Amino acid sequence: MKTLQKTLQSATILAAVVASASAAHAELTMNGAVGLPLNPTAQIPAKEAVQVQANFYNLYDNFGIRVRQYGAYAAFQAADGLELNGGAEKIDANFGDILGAKFSIKRTGVAVGAKYLFTHKSAPSNLQFAAGVGYSYVDGENIYAYGVLSKAFGNASDRAPLRAHLGVRYDHFYYNTFDLGVLDLSAIGRSNKASIYGGLEIPFNRAGNVAFVGELQSKVTKFSDLRAPFSAGLRLRGNGNGFSATVGVQRRPVALTNDTELFAQLGYAFGSSAANTDADESEDQAQSASVRNDARSDAPKSRADSAKTNASRDTSSAVRILTR
Repeated sequence: MKTLQKTLQSATILAAVVASASAAHAELTMNGAVGLPLNPTAQIPAKEAVQVQANFYNLYDNFGIRVRQYGAYAAFQAADGLELNGGAEKIDANFGDILGAKFSIKRTGVAVGAKYLFTHKSAPSNLQFAAGVGYSYVDGENIYAYGVLSKAFGNASDRAPLRAHLGVRYDHFYYNTFDLGVLDLSAIGRSNKASIYGGLEIPFNRAGNVAFVGELQSKVTKFSDLRAPFSAGLRLRGNGNGFSATVGVQRRPVALTNDTELFAQLGYAFGSSAANTDADESEDQAQSASVRNDARSDAPKSRADSAKTNASRDTSSAVRILTR
């Protein structure tokens, strides 16, 4: 009986592991790397998976001026532990009426990046470390580099694990060629600054397909009148499919924008049901292997116990017949 219970328990755990892996996703940042809405995390797409995502960020909406950023991105694991990401971005600046005429400016360019997950082969204490670089033309011709730690906490049966992220990054903004006509940022020059950021992903249910995502970052530019960037939103993930969506508010002050505005993301994972490689994947693989080993080692015991039970039953029947 104990053997049967253990076998059923192992099968239940294995099924939960498989279900958890199939529900994983890899949402992208505002510039295309796997991560939070603003900053990358120590997570990468799974092998043979391609994560695509469309972004909308309202950067400024005040005094009749509206600045919005749109983007379409993709990220994949090009080699063992190596993520490549990129996409096309567009800033649409609408300045309302200028000298009696509607005036707007559009700036379009590419975003590219690469990230390496150093702990993809082992995950002590669920702690992951990754480092990467990136470039965004429309985001002030920003060249950035970062290193980030990610960790999953908790293994409650009624809730997916909480994830925490802590990173440091360096941003180089170059405004000398950023001339939008009436909004000429070339006078600002350049900005070089290091910053730190932290983020949380807090699931609301067992599957983890409804979660709060939030992050806070120190200032990313040298301009003293700009406030610290942050984002806070609700992340929704499809059950058994690769769809995901995140909506919320963000503040991404870079040059002149300093408002808290809305953002939205819509993503899909192609080619693999598991679109995320992080500490949980290593843990799940180890747990899955352990379950399979337990099941294999219990199988001979189960057969032996069954044979003993049958033999005991036959002996008891024979004794009853002889004593009648």
